[in-house]
Amino acid sequence: MKKSILIIVFGSLMLMVSLAVLYIRNKPGDFDSDMFVLNENLISSQQYLTCSSMDEMDMLALNPFDGVVSDGSKTEIQEIECPINLTYYFMDNGQLKKAFTINKGSIINVNAFEMGYRRGLLSFPTFTKGLRYAKPFTVIGEEPDQNYYYVHLRDLERICRDYYTKDELKMRMLEERGLSVKEAVHDFVRTVDRIYYTKGVYCSLD
Repeated sequence: MKKSILIIVFGSLMLMVSLAVLYIRNKPGDFDSDMFVLNENLISSQQYLTCSSMDEMDMLALNPFDGVVSDGSKTEIQEIECPINLTYYFMDNGQLKKAFTINKGSIINVNAFEMGYRRGLLSFPTFTKGLRYAKPFTVIGEEPDQNYYYVHLRDLERICRDYYTKDELKMRMLEERGLSVKEAVHDFVRTVDRIYYTKGVYCSLD
């Protein structure tokens, strides 16, 4: 029990530190491919180099938080009402096909660390601008879906906006740091992208 709590706390601190560092950043959308230095020795970068789609990748090799692993223990639930009809997709012969939709008004868990950092707001950049790859948000009362799906970045940004604005503590933290909600949302949903860019894994199109 103590070990699980330490993992969760350490993981949360790691994300906060990485975001704090990355807030000192370029303007939104700046992932300069000319300045990007690829590290081909990383297992994670090899996934992007050798696979033609996200579905081919070994997702266990893509943990952006090296040294911070989750045992899948139940973590704190952070509930918000889904502000949109959120659709997830699968890829069929290069075409997006609807998998399912989380209906507007559904209560979802937005804890970014739920079940190992790959769910909800923490998504992976793909080979298509504006398209992400992640495990879906968990609807309260339902079992977590362990499959990966494609989802539009703009939809995650909309949910992330409520992740901040519906929480007074988070809003106070942004105010103290001199950050707008728009800046915070932009950075949070691109957390993995910025870590990958810094480490030389992949230069995100987002």
